[in-house]
Amino acid sequence: MRKVSVIVPVYNEELYLRQCLDSLCNQSLRDIEIICVDDGSNDSSVDIMKAYSLQDSRIKVVCQKNQYAGMARNKGMEYASGKYYAFLDADDFFEETFLEQMYEAAEQNASDIVICRIHYFDDIHQTKIPREIFEELQYLPQNKNHFNRTDIPDYLFQISNGWAWDKLFRADFIKQNKLLFQSGRTANDGYFVYMALAKANVITKLDKFLVNQRINNTQSLSNTRETSWYCGFQMLYDIAKNLKQNELYTLLERSFLNFCLKYVVWSFEEMKQWSVKEDIYNIIRTELVQNLEMGKFSSDFFYIQEQYHKFDYICHHSFGQYTEKIIFEKEHQIATLRHQLGTIKQREKRKIWMFPFDLITNGSHIVLYGAGQVGQDYYKQITDSGYCKVVLWMDKQFANNQLNKAPCGWIEDLKCCQYDCIVIALNNQMLIEEVCTFLIGQNVPKEKIVFGLLGRI
Repeated sequence: MRKVSVIVPVYNEELYLRQCLDSLCNQSLRDIEIICVDDGSNDSSVDIMKAYSLQDSRIKVVCQKNQYAGMARNKGMEYASGKYYAFLDADDFFEETFLEQMYEAAEQNASDIVICRIHYFDDIHQTKIPREIFEELQYLPQNKNHFNRTDIPDYLFQISNGWAWDKLFRADFIKQNKLLFQSGRTANDGYFVYMALAKANVITKLDKFLVNQRINNTQSLSNTRETSWYCGFQMLYDIAKNLKQNELYTLLERSFLNFCLKYVVWSFEEMKQWSVKEDIYNIIRTELVQNLEMGKFSSDFFYIQEQYHKFDYICHHSFGQYTEKIIFEKEHQIATLRHQLGTIKQREKRKIWMFPFDLITNGSHIVLYGAGQVGQDYYKQITDSGYCKVVLWMDKQFANNQLNKAPCGWIEDLKCCQYDCIVIALNNQMLIEEVCTFLIGQNVPKEKIVFGLLGRI
């Protein structure tokens, strides 16, 4: 018996398959078998797998007609002989110590399931990003190495996503409970994973990032979910049915229904085509509410209130009413943007009076005279750039308290102010001359007076 059987469903993954298989062949745990199940690929995937199998005898290649990844994983389990099962999608890859660390954790804790953390691998930028899901961590019990449904009955479905590839499963446990993957095009691993979590006697969660899930992959099935969205709803119904058959539903009802709430709201919001959104909306209002009886619970039964209010709105409003609401919100956004655009255009059309940077030494302490449009333009450029410091802002209107800007003042403040020059912020030649005459009469030296439009006097 091998320590671990790794099962890889493959369908047209020639672009990523080599990286996936390299990550398996180079695992630090050597006593493994790698079962690649081709699901009717029509690219070079089979040739790649067979070439690898000639180089590494631990690789087995099994072929079937296209039946989707769930059935391919089931086929792989038929050939598996390992003490534990691991599953890896062909466009993802393991860290080199994934199997070793997961295996050791399972052996040390007699675990039925071991769960690790994951990196997102950005396919465009070729970078790893830690997947931080804080709610999963907050729902875990103190002993993360040895727990099951009875320790966290209200949060069991919240501690992990329904993915198989970030987990290790004890083979005997899977066989005894006759757990299989579903046959749907998408969401085919959720039933297997969540029923395993519900039935496991010992679950271990490692706080280590050991798997890389590829994102920004345009060929991923998750990007075409709109053609098979109902698979997820069928998954929910089947989990509920099996929980009841195994007398686990009452214990896990709150956790399960909170998972359902999150899943259906996410499914609805993820869809881009409005015809699909309408179908999901109506299924939630009728079939889902009837099958799962989620509508009988008040808001405090659910953990995330925002999700509950969205669900509650769907239950009590038609899709037409929802559409009208969205149109109203969009029209309000458009009106706001149009108003903002008009303001921007007006600002762009208005002439901006440029501060005379070339006439002022950087770091100077200046007195700014004039609080009209020129003065305001100057003041903004000074504060934005930090080029110099305004120690006093003067204007005749300041004396009458008609403006409220600081620093500000009148001739009395000028007499006790330390400054390098006075900048006149006016655009009328006659007014500039009047101000210059006035300032000289107040014993201001001519060489300290600057007016940007015409220069220094």
